[in-house]
Order: sequence, then C-alpha cells, then structure tokens
Amino acid sequence: MRLFLIYFFISSTIIAQKTDPNFTKGLKAYNSNNPDKAVAYFEKVINKDPKNALAYLYIAKAKEESFSGGSTLDYLNKAIELDSTLVEAYHYRSISFEVDDIQANLRDVSKAISLDPSNYGYYYNRAGILLELEEYEGAIADAKKCFELEQEGAVSFMYSIIARGYAGLEKYDVALIFANKYITAEADVDGYNTRGDVYFKMGDFKLAMEDYTKFATETEQDVEIYGGYIYKKIGETHLKLGDKTAACESFQKAIDRSVVIDSILLNQCK
Repeated sequence: MRLFLIYFFISSTIIAQKTDPNFTKGLKAYNSNNPDKAVAYFEKVINKDPKNALAYLYIAKAKEESFSGGSTLDYLNKAIELDSTLVEAYHYRSISFEVDDIQANLRDVSKAISLDPSNYGYYYNRAGILLELEEYEGAIADAKKCFELEQEGAVSFMYSIIARGYAGLEKYDVALIFANKYITAEADVDGYNTRGDVYFKMGDFKLAMEDYTKFATETEQDVEIYGGYIYKKIGETHLKLGDKTAACESFQKAIDRSVVIDSILLNQCK
C-alpha cells in the first residue's frame, strides 16, 4: 500500500528509454493498469540490458500493483545500485512493507527529498515517519512544507500531523487549532480521531471519549478500516474514566478485529 501517490512525470531518462520497444510496451501496459504484462515486457528489457535501472524500478512498481504480487525489494535495491539518482526508487523503498526498519525508511525518503525537493509527496511521507519517531518539530516542519508546495488536491491530512506534533510538544492549544482545521477540511470523520488523541494526551478523557465515539459510529467505512484501533482507544479511555466493564467490552471489540491488546491493559479492566 502506498502512503502517498506521487506525481507521475515523464523524465528525459524515460523518454530516452522509449528507443527500446519493449520498454515502450511495458510503460504502456503499466499506465493501462496491466501490471503483469508490464513486468513481462520490462523483464525482456533487462534480459537485453541488465544495467537498465528504470526497468528494475518499473518491475517493482508493477509488482506492487499486481494481483500476483511478489517481492519488490530486490528490484528496488538493484535500481538504486545501478542509478543512485533514481528518486522514485528511494521513494518506493521508503514505503515498502518489506523494509522493517523505520530509520532506513527515513534515510530513503530523505534521499528522495534531496534529489527532488519540490515534490510534496516526499515531505508528506517523511512527516508521518518523523511523527512515529516522536521527532515532532521535524514532522511539523515537513507537514507545513506540504502546504507550501502542493498545487492541486487536498493535503488536509497534514493538519492531523501538525496537531499530533504540537500535542507531542505539549502545546495543546495550538494542537487543538489544527485538529479543528482537520475536522473542517476533511470529508470523513478522521479529524475526530485526531482531536480525540489530543484531548487524551491533555488528560481530558471525557472530550476524548466523545470524539472517539463519534469517529467509531459516524462513518461505517472508517470503522471497518480503523475500528479495532479506535475500540482500543475507547477501551483505554474507559479505563481512565474508571469504567472497567465498558473497557472490557471495547477491548473485546478490538480483539474481534484482530488488534492485539496488551495483557497489562486487559488485566486492568477485570
């Protein structure tokens, strides 16, 4: 799954590759949502020219979108080995689930930014990584950079990053301003999830519960995607409010949705 769908652009390198008919056919198949066919063409390119970095990159991209799937990491590594300036390869490796190393993710997305500092998608991804690493000031700076650079489409999720960043810095008044901006800007109810997290960190558990409950009940699709985690949050908030029975019920809902609940939390709700 991609964290962000970056802009598709035709570079001069790709244009040059069009002299190879298999590359042209592979690119056409990829852009026509036929990834398996694209892989077959790009493999022909590699058989003829094993140092073609772009072909390795496009095999990785096509495999990511293919129902047949398959590992992409070796292809991304090879693309970067052959061309250390191939920005998309760093970007895709930074969001690969095959790389279980957040510091490696950070290095790759930072390299992508150094190669293409005008692509707000790279800042978007790095903001999320920095937030996870609790590097709040960096996360806020990257999120704000998205607003400076974006030209089309909403990047309203960056309000969530900024809100959570300021909450991490214990600047709660500012965090709530951005959480409220997210609620106003976003079409779904994820903004309530964000604001609930700010209230929880502030210790205002009643308001946190109101927002978590609104998030969990108002949009069915979001509950399907995030339901387990939101019920875990609701359970933790019930514990803070002293309602162990309700906490147990919420934790069970989370478990039913394949979320692992720490035994320490489960013991508290008994």
